[in-house]
Amino acid sequence: MLTRCAVLLGIGVAGLPAQPVTIENRFGGVFVEIVKGRKLLVGQSGKTREADRGDVFVEQGPQAMRIAVRPKDGEAVDLRVMVPFGIPLAIATKDGDIEISGMMQKLSVRTESGALTIAAPWEITRLDLDARRKPPRVAMPPDAKFMQSRIWIGPKESIWRLRDRLDVNAAVYGDIEVKLRNSPELILKTYLPPDDWPLKSHLRSREIAARLIALRKQREQGRPAPAGPPSPAADGPPQPASEALFVSNVRMVSLTAAVSDRQGRPVTDLDPGEFTVEEDGAPQSITVATKDSAPFNMVILLDLSGSTSIDRVHMRNVTVKLIELAGKDDRVALYALAGGMFHVLAALTADHRSLIERVERLPRAAGGSPLWDSIVLAYGEELIDRAGERNALIIISDGIDNRISNQEAPSALNAERLINAAREMDARIYPIFLRSGERFARGWSEKARNRMDKLAEVTGGRIFPALSIADVEPVLPRLAEELRSVYSIAYYPDNQNFDGGWRKVKLQVARKDVVIRARPGYFAR
Repeated sequence: MLTRCAVLLGIGVAGLPAQPVTIENRFGGVFVEIVKGRKLLVGQSGKTREADRGDVFVEQGPQAMRIAVRPKDGEAVDLRVMVPFGIPLAIATKDGDIEISGMMQKLSVRTESGALTIAAPWEITRLDLDARRKPPRVAMPPDAKFMQSRIWIGPKESIWRLRDRLDVNAAVYGDIEVKLRNSPELILKTYLPPDDWPLKSHLRSREIAARLIALRKQREQGRPAPAGPPSPAADGPPQPASEALFVSNVRMVSLTAAVSDRQGRPVTDLDPGEFTVEEDGAPQSITVATKDSAPFNMVILLDLSGSTSIDRVHMRNVTVKLIELAGKDDRVALYALAGGMFHVLAALTADHRSLIERVERLPRAAGGSPLWDSIVLAYGEELIDRAGERNALIIISDGIDNRISNQEAPSALNAERLINAAREMDARIYPIFLRSGERFARGWSEKARNRMDKLAEVTGGRIFPALSIADVEPVLPRLAEELRSVYSIAYYPDNQNFDGGWRKVKLQVARKDVVIRARPGYFAR
């Protein structure tokens, strides 16, 4: 956006994520774009002359920043600003137009007679707009949910009002307040954040769930799924997927299994001949049984909703321990649910030092708990494109989605759709279940644990209940070892009539006192 004018200055805001910024221009318009960067960039363009640094004044105090246009010659000057997301904004003009685009957390707009254009993700943005008179031209997205009304404030004086129609319990990110007097034009547009935007609405879980079903259908029809990013082990042999896979015309079922002793320690010395498999109670002939060890992808999802605020320190400590246990070739990603939004704090990386530094700057624990949606988003962010690799999704949470507590911001996906989506995931889910939710009583924690147990079961993972960090820390090294060392099992089912029904698979090993964790079955489609 600043290519249209001279860039006057760039102001670092890395340490000021919540410092409000006020932008005033009584000599022209203000054009703002919300961006991912860590610098606030300010540019200026004049109507009849080149940009002059002296036209713009910036005052930065300990609590706020103010940017004002004051040209000495009174020349009309437009101000163009790129603002990092998450910074509260207040914008004011006299007769200059205002345009703003992006995911804005808190925005206040004032103009006397300038036109106004706002592009925002309206499904998660509240709007509170009052105007002395309705602008002659008003344009809104066709699917917009806004309510117009006229409020009389005197015998001959009224206010035109525009409000959002979002549900009172909806999870919202943006809050926009607008005051207009005699604006000639109001244009509202829908802003769609790019796929790599680090902040996402939990409602996008529906798209990921639909994509999981589409990928399954591609496999059923023998068509290859879209290729994802290259794996670090791309030069080696292909890694088997951890779910039931079918190759066109060759109906082989491929599973992976983690084996541990009764104390939870991984068992890594089994021979292929020690495994047996049954499908719907009928013994099957195993074609492949091998032990694999390869780098893993570990995604950590932190539940920083309001109910987990008392666990914040414990969650940070567990996260650091997990990162420290990863090997030099293991990649780790860090995501969070906070303020009802899904945050991508760090994508998959082997730079563990930078991840630990990022853990020290976690979002504030607040907001509702659309946890089930966030679990699906955590898988859909990167792991969905890495089928066949060592994938693990670790959830540190009290498990209380707002569908359980009947509070604001419940997940779009219900429990059944969550479990069905998990069945399609090529990743083991390991919930670190914080029992602090028991303080709410009402059975919330028990229901949450049952859901987390089921997620672990259908993906071949396991749950780790915890009252404190002391409960979890001793088992973390075993978890890391388990992620690296699993067994791959493949067989051709005797029943080749794939009618779409569920088939129960029972994997056993000829050794006492061991526990096998694998997917409990598959849909024979």
